[in-house]
This record gives sequence, C-alpha cells and structure tokens, in this order.
Amino acid sequence: MNLAADFPADSRGPVIRYSPALERAIALLTEAIQSQPGLARPGAERWLAIKLLERDTDILDNLQANPTYHPVRDRALHLSKSLLVETGEDSEVLIADERYSWINELTREVVEKIDVGPSATERIDKIVTNRWLGLPIFLMGCMFCSAFQARFQLHM
Repeated sequence: MNLAADFPADSRGPVIRYSPALERAIALLTEAIQSQPGLARPGAERWLAIKLLERDTDILDNLQANPTYHPVRDRALHLSKSLLVETGEDSEVLIADERYSWINELTREVVEKIDVGPSATERIDKIVTNRWLGLPIFLMGCMFCSAFQARFQLHM
C-alpha cells in the first residue's frame, strides 16, 4: 500500500479511502450537501458527510436547528441505516475501524523497529534467576542485609 497517493497535492492532509459501501454513502451525502447552498464551505463537503455518517451530535443538532437542512440530516440518517443493513456494522464503527486500519498501515510503513538487544534489567534477571546461581545469590543477599542491619542497630 502506497500511502503517498492519499495526500493530494492541493489538500492540507490525507484523504482516507474507505470501503466501497462507505464511499458510496459518502458520495451520495456529499451530493446532498452540495445541493444545499451555504451548508458547507467548498472543499469541506466530504468532511461534513463523514461527520454526519458518524452521527456527530453537534453537527446533527445544528442541522436540526435549521429546517432547510432537514433533508440532508434525514438523508444522512437513512444512509447510516442502509450501511447497517448492508454491512451489519454501525456506520460510526465502520468509519472508526477503517480509519484506525489506515493509521495502523501508515505506522507500519513509517516506523522502523530497531533491535537493541536485552536491557540491563533483562541481563541482571538472567543471572539472578539462574537455576544454579539464584539460590546462592539470594542467600548472600540475605546475609549482607542481616549484617548491615546488625551493624546499624549496634550504633543506635
């Protein structure tokens, strides 16, 4: 997967391409949004369509407040129900799942894992929990602690 193609030259960020069913719903809702003048600034129609399919409460409340935008709100709710019937998943869950899949793929392409070897704690654990050395080391530690404690109790 080449994610560089997801960054159009004239945009401010990536355009996540969703599954075909979700892209159809986004396209239909984008058309409905474009048919309502003043609903979204040019270039933000896709974003608004996705937010409506996610059933963003702030945006739905704003559309509820203006009766001229009720057809767009109703279309979004209808498309959301259609996606539920078609895919068996809620549109909000579909969008989040595909968004996180895209992020996961992006990090897999970008992040390099470097093997730095065992840490100091792992090296110490390997010696202290050794089958043959573990018990003698433990007993020596107990003797050291008891001697240390006896020394300081004498000076009190």
